Amino acid sequence: MTSSIFRVILNSVLFRCLMSIIASVFAMLFIRSKVKKIEHNSVQKSLFSRFVHNYFGISTGFFVQVTLVFIYLIITPILVWNFETENFACSKTCKQILMIALPRKQKLLETEFIASQSHMSFIITSISSIISIIVYVKLISKPKPSVSSTSAISQAYFTPKFKNDEQKTVFYQLLNIFSPHCRICNNTTPFSAHSQISDICVPYYDHTCPWVGRDVASNSLLGFIQFVGFTSVQALILLCITLLRLICQTLYLIKIANFKIKFYYLLPALAVNIDNNQSSLYFALILALVVILVSGGQFVFQILKLSRVVTLPYQDKMKEMKNKDFYLSTIADYVEVDGKQYQQLVVLKQSQNSQLKFENGLCLLPDNQIVYDLEFTQKIIKNYPISCGMMEKINWLKSQTIQE
Repeated sequence: MTSSIFRVILNSVLFRCLMSIIASVFAMLFIRSKVKKIEHNSVQKSLFSRFVHNYFGISTGFFVQVTLVFIYLIITPILVWNFETENFACSKTCKQILMIALPRKQKLLETEFIASQSHMSFIITSISSIISIIVYVKLISKPKPSVSSTSAISQAYFTPKFKNDEQKTVFYQLLNIFSPHCRICNNTTPFSAHSQISDICVPYYDHTCPWVGRDVASNSLLGFIQFVGFTSVQALILLCITLLRLICQTLYLIKIANFKIKFYYLLPALAVNIDNNQSSLYFALILALVVILVSGGQFVFQILKLSRVVTLPYQDKMKEMKNKDFYLSTIADYVEVDGKQYQQLVVLKQSQNSQLKFENGLCLLPDNQIVYDLEFTQKIIKNYPISCGMMEKINWLKSQTIQE
């Protein structure tokens, strides 16, 4: 009797959730003591920002969110193991429902469903959990993305494909010319956004994620994609196993009823406890659906929109350059790059320089030096190829992660 009660307690979803919560809290307390804390930004005044977006080790809300993530990552392999290895049989209530649906004098077959003993799904789910936890800890422990305070644009940014070195040199000169200073921190960053969360200009800013408590940019985007990817794999495996178990339960009920039961009677029979783990089955099904919608949707979106961080900023910058009323001069001083000399670009905005003169469609400087017109300038910019392949983008994101 005592052993039966103890077995029921061990099989209950409430007990497993409780053990997962306890394990997650202890894991978070350990990680919290090991991870280097980042100073809290006093500029933030929003209650929501303080609760959700503060950096690791500071916000109570963030601590709660991280704990929930760890609960999911720990409880998923447990549920998968349970559904793969445990048999089930029709309970007393289930039998009563089936007897109502059967013809008179028809009896149910006394049999039990033997579960498969394959542990491959459990192994894959466990590996996904371990990798997800490692990637997640790396994400939440990353320092703030650094940004140069100099006015010169570093060539550490993603480099499009250029036909020659001169084209590349001109491109970076254009970036220097058309990258205004940030109004808040006075930095010059061509493809960044000033984050209210970290209070700095974040290079290649993508979004601010409450689950990792920081800004996702070029240095953390690949890790973020890996995290939501492995989490989605877990949820997909859990969903497939729960659906497979429901299908097996349906076939099992049809079998013990000698294939003489109508389908609409199966729904209430499935709704009751076929075995002690029926409640955990529905819990796992709902959990998998929610995670797939959130994490899986984010994973697909990030893969499809990978250019938003890597190449799209260049395309937007080119459009901005094309719409400017400016003229480029290649008669200025030479600049030297890798031992080669190139003519440096000079920009003259017509609205800000009243000394510009025009002759035969060309703009003249006061000393009658020719400056190329706007049409020629747009032709130069248009010839710069900005596109690149998926693997090139991923490799560049890897290099940004290694630099951190």
